[in-house]
Amino acid sequence: MTNKFYKPSARSNISPFHVMNLLQKAKKMESNKKKIFHLELGEPQMLTPKLVLKEVSKLSKLKIPGYTPSNGILELRERIAEYYIDNYSVRIPADRIFITTGSSGAFLLSFLVNFDPGSKVVVFNPVYPAYRNILKCLNIDVVEIYSNNINEVNLNKIEQFQNVDGVIISNPNNPNGQVFSSSELEYIYNYCKKKK
Repeated sequence: MTNKFYKPSARSNISPFHVMNLLQKAKKMESNKKKIFHLELGEPQMLTPKLVLKEVSKLSKLKIPGYTPSNGILELRERIAEYYIDNYSVRIPADRIFITTGSSGAFLLSFLVNFDPGSKVVVFNPVYPAYRNILKCLNIDVVEIYSNNINEVNLNKIEQFQNVDGVIISNPNNPNGQVFSSSELEYIYNYCKKKK
């Protein structure tokens, strides 16, 4: 029997997620008794809230089957739809809500349903690296708009690009934390509406 080497697809040639390398180095330093303040991943809190642990403990004793619908438990999606009505007066049908185990899964699903291979999508740099990597894996062209200042995104630069199929933003922006104002969000909305 001969050993064959199979090359990965060209789609797998993406930039590394440097923050994970940084985390690994920080963990190694920590194991050597160094005091480390973890700011690399942007996790909102260090420990799982006690209420969540309590509920998980209760659920683990119910012997619920492991599989759920791929878009999430209907009752949960209905409750989320109610939340949007109650808090924002926005009606979102439960069948348009998807529950994922993390944001990357949600990004992948969102990008798959919104863009075709060869689509051109704008991201504002600084940008969460997963956006860029997932888009590139799906053969979607990424157009990055760079800012002169790391603390703000220059939205006006978007006007210089033609044939754009989408714009990806996060609010607050990841990783710099910039919060877009109502007028900035309206500017992005109007740009997207104008470009269809």
